Amino acid sequence: MNPEGYGVCIDRTVQTLVASWRDVMPWEKQFDRHDAVRRAQRVFWKSGYEKSSMSLLLRGMGIQKGSFYATFGSKHKVLVEALRLYIQQRFDAFLALKANQPPMAALRRHLDDLLRESIGPDRFLGCFLVNCATELAPKDREVRDIVSTTLRAHAQFYQSLLEEAQAQGTLPKGVDTVATASALLGLVLGMRVCARGGASADTLRALRHQADALIT
Repeated sequence: MNPEGYGVCIDRTVQTLVASWRDVMPWEKQFDRHDAVRRAQRVFWKSGYEKSSMSLLLRGMGIQKGSFYATFGSKHKVLVEALRLYIQQRFDAFLALKANQPPMAALRRHLDDLLRESIGPDRFLGCFLVNCATELAPKDREVRDIVSTTLRAHAQFYQSLLEEAQAQGTLPKGVDTVATASALLGLVLGMRVCARGGASADTLRALRHQADALIT
């Protein structure tokens, strides 16, 4: 895709120069790539993609313009890398819960953690994935594909917990695990959007309680 189509102000001359410099001289990286992406994630998460100017992004990442273009190529590529990092972090946390607790306990703990995030000091940040979906997915195919793939995987994670619970006898066999997983995902996404929009803690707790009603 062409990042300029989404408001990325990148000087073509700079891109051409950077491409030629790669061929004639090695860039000596003076920064940790993972840490720089993590910092970029925070900038995008707080300010959004369009409002994250190159100067703001470079300052937040703590790197110079030349190193930025030599390493990442464009603002959009950094966003995609930051989004993938966020997704990996979230699913690592999911899998850790699943590995260490019975399925229903893991699911309830996950929902409790989401509620705490949604009423905590960073509540207005929302979910980085959801933020990217609402800001960029309608006009950015790459982001849209990442979001849709991740949401399917998220629902499948819920479904796997529900099916394990049924196999262990802690969830009634009559529960439709596919439909329930989809409903849980909808509630979770709603919780994150409501939190970002300033909904009251009572409203968010009500959504959490409704999730319990689906799995009891």
